[in-house]
Amino acid sequence: MADQVMDDGARRPEYVDACRRALIAQVALALNPLSLVATCCLALGLPVLEEVTGTPPISTLLLSQVSFVVAMLLMLATAVAFFAWLQRARSNAHALTGEPPAHGSAFAIAVWLIPCANCWLPLTVVREVDRKSDPTRGGSPWLLGGWWVAYLAMHFAIGRLATAVDRRAMGLWFFAWVASALVAATLAILVIRRIQKNQIALVTRADAHAIAAEFA
Repeated sequence: MADQVMDDGARRPEYVDACRRALIAQVALALNPLSLVATCCLALGLPVLEEVTGTPPISTLLLSQVSFVVAMLLMLATAVAFFAWLQRARSNAHALTGEPPAHGSAFAIAVWLIPCANCWLPLTVVREVDRKSDPTRGGSPWLLGGWWVAYLAMHFAIGRLATAVDRRAMGLWFFAWVASALVAATLAILVIRRIQKNQIALVTRADAHAIAAEFA
């Protein structure tokens, strides 16, 4: 689909397949909570191993810290992969509908980092892409809403974990973090798959119409 000039003179971007970016983002999202589960298993299993054997093969504290750092780095990589896919999906939604995004690319990334505003503005960015990508233009508010609630719960749990001083409270908030991360990652994968499926349906229909018009 070549670049097109819209009625108002603005350049309409070219549709570029986003399947690879979508796949990378989904794999990263799946690995993210799994790393937290591994960290949780280490935190529970290593003390038991130390008690049983008396001489664990490696420091419990060191291994827990390393696994935590790996989980944090994976979270950062997941964010980068998701943003890369989201930017391509926004551009493709513009290419398929001719409607430019309500906000620029810099805004679509910055809103995830602005305190307070990042509690709701990122959802509006993803919701816009979902609505424009849906052939019925209805979107999926329940899926997006569930994903966003789980996402906010995950970050709330991280905040409480960081400020917890009691060992039991730290354990409870860590489990809350893992559980909410699992739900958020699962729903985020479903959001990506839904948008990808709808955009592929739109571009396939557009190509079919172009071929029909050419031979009419």
